[in-house]
Amino acid sequence: MAAAAHQRVFSVAALGLSIAALMAAEAGFWSYAAEVGGEHSGPLSGVMNTAGILGGIASTSLIPVLVRYAGWIAALSTGTIMALLCAATWFFIRDP
Repeated sequence: MAAAAHQRVFSVAALGLSIAALMAAEAGFWSYAAEVGGEHSGPLSGVMNTAGILGGIASTSLIPVLVRYAGWIAALSTGTIMALLCAATWFFIRDP
């Protein structure tokens, strides 16, 4: 929605809503890691944090390339696709 909007205010609102949804879901990730990790919740949280940082580093480098060669819609769609793939992985997680 943000890339296809014709007015800046709608783009900013759509991006803001997507970040708000991410932040609302983040508490569940960390609490589940603490529950499942037990006495190893510290290292597990460290792995999760490192993976998130590496993803941020990669996206910071790749998004400008995607924008240049494929446009904003394709570049921002990669984030949507990744979010859907990550959400789908929760269906395969089983409590120990």
